[in-house]
Amino acid sequence: MLAARERGRFTSQERNLASSFNTCAINEHATRIKSVIPKNENGERSPPNEYARRLGQIFYDAVCDNDFSSALGVLAEIRRLVKEQMR
Repeated sequence: MLAARERGRFTSQERNLASSFNTCAINEHATRIKSVIPKNENGERSPPNEYARRLGQIFYDAVCDNDFSSALGVLAEIRRLVKEQMR
């Protein structure tokens, strides 16, 4: 996030990473703190609930719009959600 802010934009690769749940902020954060998000029958992970899916979409939209403030706010909520899911 810091590098994107310094550049003034997210790269196409960063937008691509944000577009898939397997590489998005929710799954990335869950992996960092050793939270387990189950895989589906195709071996892919998907949002654990509708709220998580919506947060992922809002984060992706913020990345596409180069809206760093919104992306950081959503990222904070994603971190809170993942920690809450671990309880």
